[in-house]
Amino acid sequence: MLYIKIISDKIDFHVRGSTHSMTSTAIDWYKANYQYLMTSVNRVYRHLECYISHKQNQTTDPNPNLPPPETPNSAIPFALDILCTQFGLSACDRDILLLCVGMELDPDFPLLCRQTLKR
Repeated sequence: MLYIKIISDKIDFHVRGSTHSMTSTAIDWYKANYQYLMTSVNRVYRHLECYISHKQNQTTDPNPNLPPPETPNSAIPFALDILCTQFGLSACDRDILLLCVGMELDPDFPLLCRQTLKR
């Protein structure tokens, strides 16, 4: 079981029976977590752009070797990484999840996905 409890400036992080506490500003963790999520979503977005560009003019690599976003050194892992670990998601599974997140959070994602279907 996993949950994160934030009270004022203290964050309690519980995973599989072990508890880790740290004093930090909860807002900083939320900001860093959100930034990490959006950077990860942007990576999937860039993959789709490369695929579309390749389909249109055949000049770019349809599968660019984009590195995953850098994980800042943090005592508390990001929610996306926790989710992927808890469910044993592969890199492909993670990207599919991020595609779904992108569809919900980025208004440009649906149009981009639609463009991948054009011939």
